[in-house]
Amino acid sequence: MADKRYCRCSADGRPEFYGCGNLSAPAGFLHQRRTMDCMVLIYLLSGELHISTGGRLHDVKSGEYILLRAGEEHFGTQPSAEDISYFWVHFKCGEWCGADEEEELRQTAGEGYIAAEHAAERGGRLPQLFRQLLDLSLAPPPYREKLAACSLELLLTELARECYAEITSGGDEFSPLITSVRVWTAENCARRLTIAEIAAQFHYNAEYLSSIFKKETDETLSAYLLRSRIERSKALLTAGASVKEAAFSSGFSDEKYFMRQFRKLEGTTPLQFKNAFAKKKVNNK
Repeated sequence: MADKRYCRCSADGRPEFYGCGNLSAPAGFLHQRRTMDCMVLIYLLSGELHISTGGRLHDVKSGEYILLRAGEEHFGTQPSAEDISYFWVHFKCGEWCGADEEEELRQTAGEGYIAAEHAAERGGRLPQLFRQLLDLSLAPPPYREKLAACSLELLLTELARECYAEITSGGDEFSPLITSVRVWTAENCARRLTIAEIAAQFHYNAEYLSSIFKKETDETLSAYLLRSRIERSKALLTAGASVKEAAFSSGFSDEKYFMRQFRKLEGTTPLQFKNAFAKKKVNNK
């Protein structure tokens, strides 16, 4: 993180939308040399963009973005090797801070920070928000400016959320969001939960949350919920609960389904598991 700069997007003022578009070009595309009086956000849909800004070289790949600073010259460093396509947005917003303020970022709540350098996009929400902004920028006046400004704010908020998650997660195995989802799901698995209810708890669309959960954990959210329920049932069985009690107290509404899933995950039946534990307990006395 030492080489990163950040754009502060605070609640002090909303971003000022200038324009946006979708550039598509054949192989050999070279970004022009120029200095803008506004920020430029580029999100790569396909291909690779080779660009220099602030004296640093960047190779921005598909699914990554770069934020170019206002008043700072940027230019392409080499032609693209293949066809290229990207969304671009011009806007004014916030201020800049350096890497030495990272500790402040870790401790700050209620403000968004966007990394200036490219960062991997973590789900399917960014392209959707870019397309929404592009559509709203074509709306008829007098609504166009307000709608585009609101859409831009949503886009920047999502980028800031991803960057804040990256900053605060440090060396953790999962991002703060996914860690929270895992903890909350395990604690509430005894309820008749659905994936939609879990997503609503964190104010996300079920499909989107499931997508980023699978991407980070290599396990579906449904599978994690099932595994959490099985782990709870094992604790109940070892405490003396009957198979039926363990099933219904772990979020299952069908005892036979519970038994099938238990055997599938544990390689034994709930009753065999319970008896094996009881036998081991007796032998250890």
